[in-house]
Amino acid sequence: MSDSFPTLTHPPIVEAVVDFDCDLPPGLELKALEKSAREKFEDHYPSMQPRLMQEMRLQAGADGTFNSSMKHGIDAFLFRQSDHKQLVQVRRTGFSFNRLAP
Repeated sequence: MSDSFPTLTHPPIVEAVVDFDCDLPPGLELKALEKSAREKFEDHYPSMQPRLMQEMRLQAGADGTFNSSMKHGIDAFLFRQSDHKQLVQVRRTGFSFNRLAP
């Protein structure tokens, strides 16, 4: 058996992810992390964009009443390399490092 692995023209791997789950301290908004995250990642990940979230809930009661609520805001900050093959996500629930297909 050969010690080297063949180079595939169309590798089956689409993305590799390293994910760290954590919770922000109560009362700390994700927006408060934008400046420090931008300063930390801008050298290697110059492109930054917010990922927006919108959530709508509808609840119907047995008595025919309806309740609704809507929540929207920034869900994450995405920091991308110039070639768009790697990105770092700073989320309310943690951090992720993504490497896209070569």
